[in-house]
Amino acid sequence: MQVLQKLLKREEIKRPKMPHATPDLTDARWNKIKLCWSVDTLTRPSASMAMTFLESELLALMDDVKSTLDVRHLLVDY
Repeated sequence: MQVLQKLLKREEIKRPKMPHATPDLTDARWNKIKLCWSVDTLTRPSASMAMTFLESELLALMDDVKSTLDVRHLLVDY
């Protein structure tokens, strides 16, 4: 809700200041998010571009989970 209110007021949305609480929020990810929330509608990505970004993030997340599970499996088998 706060994001929407800031967008309606044409205010910039600042990056969270707690990097330890959001370690997966890389600069690249934040830049993509920031583009989607831009007050300048012409700089926002198309729905197709946003969907491509979300799909790539989902695949990366699935790879991370799979890697974690693979490592845990190795540790249990050891």
